[in-house]
Amino acid sequence: MNPTGTFERDLERWLEDEASTSAPVGLHEAIIERAGTIRQRPGWIASLRGGGFSSRAGTIGRPAVPVAYLLVVLGLMLALVVGALAVGALRSQPARPAGWTATGRMVYDHGNTFTATLLRDGRVLVAGGQNGRVGALGLASAELYDPGTGSWNATGSMGTPRSGAAATLLPDGRVLMVDGNSGQGARAELYDPGSGTWTATASMVNEHSAGFTATLLRDGRVLVAGGCCGALMVTAELYDPRSGAWTATGSMGTPRSDQSATLLRDGRVLVIGGVDNAGTLATAELFDPGSGTWAATGSIVNIHANLIAATLLPDGRVLMTGGVDLGGGPLAELYDPGSGSWTATRSPVTRAAKTATLLADGKVLMIGHIPGEGDLLPTSVELYDPGTGSWVAGEGKGAPRYGFVPTATLLADGRELVTGDVAAVGGALMTAAELYDPGGK
Repeated sequence: MNPTGTFERDLERWLEDEASTSAPVGLHEAIIERAGTIRQRPGWIASLRGGGFSSRAGTIGRPAVPVAYLLVVLGLMLALVVGALAVGALRSQPARPAGWTATGRMVYDHGNTFTATLLRDGRVLVAGGQNGRVGALGLASAELYDPGTGSWNATGSMGTPRSGAAATLLPDGRVLMVDGNSGQGARAELYDPGSGTWTATASMVNEHSAGFTATLLRDGRVLVAGGCCGALMVTAELYDPRSGAWTATGSMGTPRSDQSATLLRDGRVLVIGGVDNAGTLATAELFDPGSGTWAATGSIVNIHANLIAATLLPDGRVLMTGGVDLGGGPLAELYDPGSGSWTATRSPVTRAAKTATLLADGKVLMIGHIPGEGDLLPTSVELYDPGTGSWVAGEGKGAPRYGFVPTATLLADGRELVTGDVAAVGGALMTAAELYDPGGK
């Protein structure tokens, strides 16, 4: 018999005579199937000389040493048993209930207009902000949230105090922090999670003080566009992490501030809404990184105030949510990059919202406030199902916060970390942070 056939026969006989009878159903068959890559290597099998598997029927086969055969089979069995146990454990875990839970208190009071960035190791970097006690230029403080312990720890402070800045996670794991109301020109710096330190990088071409967007492109560069202040801006520029340099790129067709920017599947960037010198915008445009140019695309169905969020859906469309409707129409719309058109979808109950996150199941979780409940607004949650175009209220309400929630960061385990915009009790500023769990396993 050829070595391949001998190996298959020996393996099957050994499993019948010696393998555990308590193994999961189908395990023996799975081992034979997994051994297919080995059976297809007769030269390798034939090169192993001396005995075979031992069994009650005597020594089986002669193409391989007993230890080599045994290690192959035991390795296959162990891998399959561990995999079966892991799958069983996952299936047996109870579903997590949806709802809010408090987590550790932040080290600093960042107030609002700070940044929150999910790092590669699962921690969250919070930096900058403006709490009303440090003047208009903002904070240099930064800290890290550890989801494993639920605790916050201070990390290195920025070289420049900032509020209204933008933070972008780069492909190499560093964080690019740009501009904001720093009062020190168009400065940018980089945070290294490994050392917990900040270092300056090249200054920007233009000063984008507030209301601008920063978008990571597919090639690793970062697009910064629009913003204010003094005058609204049409300018845009690109940062290359490899060279550490900024270069100007094509200007937008319309001056904008407080817009949203979304990276599409095809690599273009969709910029939506915001305000211009005449008021709220209903226009949108696309940036093409290949040509460095902007082109107008379909206009939004209704005029929304600037508290909007844009979320890329699994099918490539973009969901625009939130804001205050100024035209009497729906507060949610869908953009189709294929046709360049917008269509209305069902309106959520929540109005003042600027955070909308795509979950693993394809739904969008929006965190904001229900209108008409006073200045100190409880935090509410709604879930949008792209398949049905419907909204469902989430469980419970979070701590009261003024204005809208500025940061909601999706953690690796599916929970959302909600921070800032001055959670308050009795008028006292707080460093409270919360977790919202959408539920599931």
